[in-house]
Amino acid sequence: MFMAATEESSVLSARPEKDDFEDKVCRLGDGPPADVMARLHAQKLALCDLLEEVADSLPQDLDRARCAEIAATLEPLMRAVHAYEEEVLFPAYVASQGATPQADELIARLKAEHIEDVDFATELAEGLSLVATGSDMPNADALGYMLRGFFSAVRRHVAGEREAMAPLLSEKA
Repeated sequence: MFMAATEESSVLSARPEKDDFEDKVCRLGDGPPADVMARLHAQKLALCDLLEEVADSLPQDLDRARCAEIAATLEPLMRAVHAYEEEVLFPAYVASQGATPQADELIARLKAEHIEDVDFATELAEGLSLVATGSDMPNADALGYMLRGFFSAVRRHVAGEREAMAPLLSEKA
């Protein structure tokens, strides 16, 4: 499970509803923006770890139930986390740093990456759903490539976002 120190902190659940994700992300969203960003990033990185486990298990040791769970969670999690970042964290960054052309460019780039991540998450969830049901299973090499491409991009995005939002994080201290 994603950072499942407690059941409440885990975002991964079977057959989540949109409102369920919004509620769970809102619970993760309590507190100063820097704390929230750290928790949301931890959720995304834990998802990356799960996806890497799936990629490493291909093709012989694949856990179809885990694929179903991840497929049901992937896109809603990404959408909910990105919405929170865009509606709360990015404005907090602009408020702390001022509305500058550099801040505008940074936020625009991060939002564009969010769109790409969600699009990729949608395609990946479809592939994982096929794997979970056993129908029309995609080529294991192609699925592994998709998984690795996605989790690598998300890890890179999180690292870049942490670096870019460092001024917001330093306000925590």
